[in-house]
Amino acid sequence: MKYNFKLYLFLSIHFINVSIIGQNNTIDSLKLAFKKAKHDTLKCYILNALIENGSDEEWPIFNEQIEIICKNQLSSLSKSSKEFSVYQKYYSAALINSGVYHQSQNNFEKAISDYSLSLRISEELKDIGSCAYALNNIGYIYNYKGDLKNALTYLAKSLTMYEKVNDKQGIAATLTNIGQIYESQGEINSTLNNYTKSLKIYTEINDKSGMATSYNNIGYLFRKKRDLKKALTNFIQSFKLYQEIGNEKGIAMAWNNIGFVYKDQGNLTNALDYFFKSLKLREAIKDTQGIAVSLHNVGSIYFNQGDINEALHLMNKSLSLSKEVGDSYCIKNASYSLYKIYKKTGKANLALENYELYIKMSDSISNQENKKASIKNQLKYEYEKKIAADSVKVAEEKKLTTVKLQQEQSQRYFLYGGLGLTILFGIFMFNRFRVTQKQKNIIEEQKLIVEHQKAIADEKQKEILDSIHYAKRIQISLLPNEFIITKTLKKLIK
Repeated sequence: MKYNFKLYLFLSIHFINVSIIGQNNTIDSLKLAFKKAKHDTLKCYILNALIENGSDEEWPIFNEQIEIICKNQLSSLSKSSKEFSVYQKYYSAALINSGVYHQSQNNFEKAISDYSLSLRISEELKDIGSCAYALNNIGYIYNYKGDLKNALTYLAKSLTMYEKVNDKQGIAATLTNIGQIYESQGEINSTLNNYTKSLKIYTEINDKSGMATSYNNIGYLFRKKRDLKKALTNFIQSFKLYQEIGNEKGIAMAWNNIGFVYKDQGNLTNALDYFFKSLKLREAIKDTQGIAVSLHNVGSIYFNQGDINEALHLMNKSLSLSKEVGDSYCIKNASYSLYKIYKKTGKANLALENYELYIKMSDSISNQENKKASIKNQLKYEYEKKIAADSVKVAEEKKLTTVKLQQEQSQRYFLYGGLGLTILFGIFMFNRFRVTQKQKNIIEEQKLIVEHQKAIADEKQKEILDSIHYAKRIQISLLPNEFIITKTLKKLIK
C-alpha cells in the first residue's frame, strides 16, 4: 500500500518522500491486468500494486479508485460477509493514503477527516498498528496548527498503541513528534532525550531514513545550544545517510544546515558554498518552500559581503515564493532583510512597507507563540493537578493499605491465638492420654492380680473338691450297697 512509503511524518521535515520503484513495463502490465480483472477484490489488489509503483501524479488517482470500489461494496454487503472486512481493510488503507496526500497539499481538514475515518474502521478491525499510525498523523497536524493539547493527546495514544504491538519504527517516529512539541515549548533537554531515544531505536532496526532525521534533529538542538562542533558533526552524519539512501530533499536540508553552522562560525565562504549547493538541488527537485529558504540564506551572505544588488534580487524572490506557499516565518525573515536593504539604500517608502509586513508577520507568529505558551501553562496546570490527584490517590491507597495491614495483623493475632489454644489443647489431651494410660496400666495390673488370685482360689477349691470326691469314693467303697443289704435282710427273714 502507498502509505507504507509514507508511513511516518516527522515534524522537523516538512516533506513527504515517495519511492517510485516501478518501471513502465510493470505499470503497463498492471493496468492491463486491471482491465481484465472481474472481481473487485482483485481490482483492489492490482490498484494497490499500481499505487506502490505509480508516479506522484498517478498514484492518487489509483487510490481514489480503490475508495470508490470499497464504498460501493461496503454499502451493499452484509457485515457478516467474509468479504466485508477485506473491503474495510482496503478502504482504511486508501483513506490513510488520501490523508497523506491532502496533508502534503496543506489541506489539513480533509487529511484529519480521512485519518479519523480510517481510525474508526481500524478500531472495528482491531488493527492496532493502523490505529497508531492514524493517531500519529492527526497529532502531527494538530501540532503544525499550534493545537499542542490535542497534538499531545493523539501522539500519546499513538505511542501507547505502537508500544503495545512493539512497532519500533512507529515508537521512534512518535517519540520524534513528541520531542518536537517539547522543543516548541523550550524544553530542550526533554527534546534531546526524545530524539536520542528515537535515534537509538532507528539504529537498532537499521532504519537509515529515520537515523538521518534523528541526526538532523539532534544537530539542530546543539546549534540552538550554541554547541556548533556537535551540531556540525550531527548534520554531516545526517547528510551521509541521506546521500546513502538517495533522499534529495534530505541532502538539500543537510547542506543548508551545514551552511548555517559555518555562518554561525563566521566562515561566510563555506556557508555560501553550502547554501548554493542546497539551492541548486532544491531548484532541481522543485521544492518551492526550500527554494525560498535557500534564496534568503544566500542573499543574507551577499548582504554581509556588501553585494547589495544581488542580495536585493534574491530577497525579493524569496519573499515572493514565501507568500506563494504561505510560510509566515520565511515572509518575516525576507521582509526584515528587505527593510534593512532599502533602509541602507535610502528607499524609505519601501523600507517602511517591508518593515510593516515584518511587524505583521511577527505579530501573527507572536500570537501563535502566545497561544502555545498559554497551552503550555494549561498543560503544566493539568500536570500539577494530576500530580495532586495522584498524591491524594496515593494517600488514600496508603490509608487503605494501613487498614489492610492492621486487619492482616489482627488476623495473624487470631491465628496465633488459635494456634496457641490448639497447642495447649494438644498438651492437655496428651497429659490426659498419659493419665488415662497410667490408669489403664494400673487397672490391667490389678486385673492380673485378681485373675491370679482367682486362679489360686480356683486351684484350692479344685483341690478341696477333689479331696471330698476322693473321700466320698472311699466311703462308698467301704459301705455295702443297697442291693446287698436287701439280699441279706431277706435271708434273715427266712
